[in-house]
Amino acid sequence: MPAKKTVKKAQAKQNTTTNQSMKNQSSEKITFSIDKKSIVYAIVFVALVIVSIGIVGMLSNDSDSEKQDDVIDNADVTSDIPAVDENDSLLDDSATEDTTLDELDSIVDSEVSDPDSELDTSYIPEAGEIVSEVGVAVETDAIDVTLDSYELTTSYIYQEDEDGKNLTDTARAGKQFLIADFSVTNKGTVSVYAGSSKITLISGGVYTFEPITYEGYDVLPKSKRIYTDALMRGRVVFEIPLNSGDLKIKYSLSGLSISDRFVTWFLK
Repeated sequence: MPAKKTVKKAQAKQNTTTNQSMKNQSSEKITFSIDKKSIVYAIVFVALVIVSIGIVGMLSNDSDSEKQDDVIDNADVTSDIPAVDENDSLLDDSATEDTTLDELDSIVDSEVSDPDSELDTSYIPEAGEIVSEVGVAVETDAIDVTLDSYELTTSYIYQEDEDGKNLTDTARAGKQFLIADFSVTNKGTVSVYAGSSKITLISGGVYTFEPITYEGYDVLPKSKRIYTDALMRGRVVFEIPLNSGDLKIKYSLSGLSISDRFVTWFLK
């Protein structure tokens, strides 16, 4: 009997040892299994972090690329704009000012008469009108006409009598004389008539005066026939108010079969 108990105890002890060994092995498996899952999770986490970093980097690169493209585009646009040199700008401004001054001078010259000239450059001639200067011949196909000179005076000597005394004509009260000397040359192929009947004096653009009787030997005939290449000279006298202004003399070219109808001289 005691021998069986001993065997049973030995078996029971062996069983206990076996069970303890199995428990230890199970515990080691669980621990190993838990450690393996942790490693897998860690690897997955690290992979996710790496992927995230890669995505962020790609987005950042795209953004930098777009910025770089914008910079390149701006550089291209800027390169198309020519560079401005400050010195060139100053030169251009100076040239503009010079041009403007030249234009203003041109305008002034066209609107203001030369004080040494008898010709009013601001005047617009009528159809068939020739505007000329004193002392300058007006040339047409038929005749040349020149207002050689003129003067304003209240008296003048027109000739001497047999005793050598001067014969003087004096203007009436409030009046004055305008004395004009003319030359007319026939340059055509036929004879023409010319004289003081073709001449009038206009004051203020309104008042018209005809020549008065002049008794000097150098009078311009009222109407005289001039042959080809012939020259006729003479004096014409007008009596006008002392306060007359804006004076001009006209010579009619009517009857000469030319397109021009009259010549105008503006007087100072």
